[in-house]
Amino acid sequence: MILNKKWIILIYILILISIAMIMAMATLNNINLLSNNTSYQDLERELYWKIKNKWDIFIKYQQILNKDWTWFIDNISCPNNITMSWTTSMVTWITSILTYSWSSFFCHWVYNTKPFDIFLNSTYDSYIASSYEWSSVWLISYWAWLQWSSTFSDSDSTLISFDNSSYQLADSIDDNFNSDDYKDSSTWNISYPDWYSDNDDLWRKTVFWSISSTWVYENIFWSNFETNDYINNNSNNTWALNINIVNVVTWSLFLDVDKNFLIKMVKFDRFYYTKDTRELLAIWTYLSSWSILAWSWYIKNLWWVLSLTSSTWADTNFFNFRDNDYAIFLSNMSTWILSYKLTGLNIDNKKIYLNPINDSFPNQINYLWNYIIINPWNIYIWKQLEIFWIK
Repeated sequence: MILNKKWIILIYILILISIAMIMAMATLNNINLLSNNTSYQDLERELYWKIKNKWDIFIKYQQILNKDWTWFIDNISCPNNITMSWTTSMVTWITSILTYSWSSFFCHWVYNTKPFDIFLNSTYDSYIASSYEWSSVWLISYWAWLQWSSTFSDSDSTLISFDNSSYQLADSIDDNFNSDDYKDSSTWNISYPDWYSDNDDLWRKTVFWSISSTWVYENIFWSNFETNDYINNNSNNTWALNINIVNVVTWSLFLDVDKNFLIKMVKFDRFYYTKDTRELLAIWTYLSSWSILAWSWYIKNLWWVLSLTSSTWADTNFFNFRDNDYAIFLSNMSTWILSYKLTGLNIDNKKIYLNPINDSFPNQINYLWNYIIINPWNIYIWKQLEIFWIK
């Protein structure tokens, strides 16, 4: 009888121990779950603010680029009925052509194998000077700017004259060559002369921001099928001087950094990051083996080691946007805030639309940005977010 009581007490103790262990495990699991949830929320919050902060600075940059002049104005063009008079002869109906050269716009033509130019004033609303056969003169206006004329100091004392009836008041070219319409062409997709580009679309071709001195890799760029489609669907990205990222097979990246840094580039398997899977699987990782000094050159790859070079030839056939997804990371190796700027050229020297922005809508701008965090176990944790902004 006493033996049975001892067994009952032992069994009771074992039951109490089992219950205590179950409760301890449950408490531990709850703590781990809470900890995991907290870590996940912290990562989500960090990813969100990385994207949001980048968008804020891009919007400010966009406003600067598309509000730095007075939209579209077309009140002046190059004269097409110019008179040139000499001592014994006179020629009329000379036509000039709008030209861009040496960072300047002017009206140009060649007469008797000699260059002849008419120059505009700084506000592009009047003519100011002319040059012919190495002689330059100020143009003198008469009748309240209805007529311009002047005499050159050449051997024939050549007289130039033209009036308001000799030039078209409209040529579909924005008079100050900056139409503030999110395009690098003039309004209505009219081309500027001599491959000149407006600055209105620079925010779609430039990746920039700053990195604090944490010595960790910060993601500055990531291309995938969604960002490529976003860029391709922007009807403003159709100008002949540029190219959409999805069409680029061979390209070069120009990196401008003002502090010492390390660079990492990861090529992801495109077949793993799809609409169904959305997994990041690294195929190759390219690294700089030492800290790179502050510089402004092209990214160069040699045996999976990244460095910078002054030429583009070393990059040929290395970066292929059409068939691969890439992410670029920078680590600030200084004790001060690092600023960077990233642009791209394809093999034909066309500038590349890098940023997933659609500003072709009349009243709003759509923005699809992303960010990747590399955790201590070298796992890529990412977020992609679409943001809208009303113009």
